[in-house]
Amino acid sequence: MPNPRPTLDFATLRQTELPNICRDAEGHLALADAVVTPSARTDSSALTAPARCLSIQEKAHLRLAVYYLQQYQPEPDDNGMEQWRGRLEAIYHGCELKAWDLAAQLFFGSLPGEYEAPTNLAEQLGDWGYYHEQREFSQQLLGKLDAKADGQCLYNIGRALECMGEYEAAWQYFQPLLIQATERQDRPQQALAYSGLATASGHLGRTEQAIIYGQQQIALSHQLGNYYQEITGLVSLQVSYQYLKQYQRAAKCLSEALDIAEAYSYRRLTAAVITECLRLAVSRADIRQLDTWLRRVETASEIVLLQGGRRCKYFEALMVAYTVRGDYTKALATAEQGLEYARSIHARGFEVGLMNNLAVLYCYKLGDYAAAYQAFYTAAKLAKSLSLSNFAVITLSGLAYCYGKLSQPSLALTTAQEALGIASTTTMTDALGIATGALGSAYWHQGKYLRGLWLAARALWILQPWCSTNGRLAFAALCDLVGNKLQVISKSWLNLLQPQCRERQPAECRQSGSKDR
Repeated sequence: MPNPRPTLDFATLRQTELPNICRDAEGHLALADAVVTPSARTDSSALTAPARCLSIQEKAHLRLAVYYLQQYQPEPDDNGMEQWRGRLEAIYHGCELKAWDLAAQLFFGSLPGEYEAPTNLAEQLGDWGYYHEQREFSQQLLGKLDAKADGQCLYNIGRALECMGEYEAAWQYFQPLLIQATERQDRPQQALAYSGLATASGHLGRTEQAIIYGQQQIALSHQLGNYYQEITGLVSLQVSYQYLKQYQRAAKCLSEALDIAEAYSYRRLTAAVITECLRLAVSRADIRQLDTWLRRVETASEIVLLQGGRRCKYFEALMVAYTVRGDYTKALATAEQGLEYARSIHARGFEVGLMNNLAVLYCYKLGDYAAAYQAFYTAAKLAKSLSLSNFAVITLSGLAYCYGKLSQPSLALTTAQEALGIASTTTMTDALGIATGALGSAYWHQGKYLRGLWLAARALWILQPWCSTNGRLAFAALCDLVGNKLQVISKSWLNLLQPQCRERQPAECRQSGSKDR
C-alpha cells in the first residue's frame, strides 16, 4: 500500500467543517484555519501562497465523498462490490476533487474483514470482474503519488487488461513495473511483476517465457516468506504447463501448492487449489482423477470459505465435472447457483464462463439448441462488451453451431467467420481450434462437405481430442454432423431402391429366396 501524506480524512470530517475546506498552497484539501498564512517576514522564501476556496463542483464532490464514507450503508444481504459501494463512490469523488492521496488511501488501503492475506479494493474489483473500473481508477492515480503507488497502479492496470483479453497491452504495464521495482529494489513488487508477466506471456503464446517468469515469482515469494503468493504462483505456473499439455508437471505444481496451503492453514487457498485440481482433471479428460477430486470438492469443509472469483471458479469446475460425468441435473442446478452468485457480486467475467458452460451443456449434451442459442447469445454479447477475446471466440463458435442446427446456415457461416477473425488475434490454441471447427460445421450445413470435413479435421488436430475435453466436444460434434448426414444419405438410397424392389415379381423374389436358403 502506498504511504501518501493526506491532509484530511473524509471518514472523520464533521459536517460543520465542510464549508471551511479549501486548497492550501500545494493544492491539498485543508481546513481554512489550518492553512499556513503568509509570514510577516519580508523574506520571500517564508511566504506561503494564499488558500483557494473550492468551486461549487468541488464542494459537491466533497460532500458526496463524505456522505458515502460516513452515512451510506449497504443492504444487509449485499456482498461483493455492493458491500463496498460507499468506499468506491468516495474514491470516484476523491479523484474528481483531485485529492489523489485520499483516493489512493481508500483504493489501496487494506479492507477490513476476515482475510487470509491483506487485500484492497483495487484487487477485489478485478476479482469481482469489474476490470474497467479497476483500470480506470488505477489510471487516474498513476503518476499522481510516489513510486510505490505507481507500481501498484501499473500492476492493477496490467491485471485488468489481461482479464479483458488485451495481453500485449497488459505486458506493456508489467514490463516497466519490473524495471522500476528492480531499480528501487522493491522485491514484493518485483514478485508482482513476475506474476503478471508470467500470466501475460502464457496468453501470448510465449509459454517457455511464462514458465521462466513463473518460476522467478515462486522463488522470490518463497525468499520473502510470502507463502500465500508462492501458492498463487504455483497455481498460475500449472496453467502454462497445461497449455503445453504437460499435465504431470501441472499436477505436481498443484500438489506442491496444496501441501503449502495445508501446512500454513490457508483454508481458503486450500479450497481454491483443490478446485484447480478438479479443473485440471476436467481439462485432461482424466475420469479417474476427476472422480477423486470431485469427491474431495464435494466434501471439503473449506469450500464454504471461497469468495469472489474463486467461488465462481468452484461453480465452474463443479458444473463441468457433473457434465462430463453425465449428471446433467446436478450440472444444471450448479450452473444456476453459480450464475446467481456471479451476478450478485457483479463478477461479469465469471458470468460469461458460467453461461458458456451452461450453453455447452444444452447444446452438446441435451440437444436443446433453442436454449443453447439463448445462452450462447447472452454470453457472447457480454464477452464482447467486456473485451474478453477468448470467451468471445468460444461463445460465438457455439452460437454458429446452434444456427446450423436451427437451419440458419447463412447466420452460422457469418458468426463462425466472426469467431475465427477474433481467434486469429488471440494466442489461445483452443480458441483457434474451436473457431475452425465452427466454420467447418457452418460449411457442412451449407452442403460444402469436403471443405467442412477438411476444417473439422484441422480443428481436431489443433484440439487433440485424445487428451482434452474441448477436443472431445469437437469430435462429438463432428460425429453428430457426419452421422446425421450418413443417415440422410442411407435413407435416400433406400427410397431409391424401394421402387425397384416393388417392381420385381413376387415369384422371382420367392425363388431367389429359396435358392439362397
